[in-house]
Amino acid sequence: MVMSICVAMPKGQYRDQIIYQLEHRGDHVITADRGIDLLNHIRYRYFNHIILHTDLPDYDAIELVLYIRDVHPKTSITVVSENPGTLKHQILMAGANHWLNTHDHLNALLHILSSSDSQMMIQ
Repeated sequence: MVMSICVAMPKGQYRDQIIYQLEHRGDHVITADRGIDLLNHIRYRYFNHIILHTDLPDYDAIELVLYIRDVHPKTSITVVSENPGTLKHQILMAGANHWLNTHDHLNALLHILSSSDSQMMIQ
């Protein structure tokens, strides 16, 4: 099943690797460089999964997770951070489904997305 995924993180090699892998899997990928871009995307479309980096320049990750949860409660959210433990508890309490450190292997993210894809087929 093709998933619609928004990758909201600053441009860079890590983001490029994620996009490459997701598109290689056949997923439809939309990117957002800033929090405002993410907000504009989710106002007009539904994503099966959102990959949200904590270092977006204009919005706090907790605010974004709360907004996504309010607008699209069934969307799966994975938050990625370069700093282990930074706001992890608060972001998960705000409604994120998963937390990853950018130092985690990309396969961990792909595993999470595969699990989300399987749960979508069950529902």
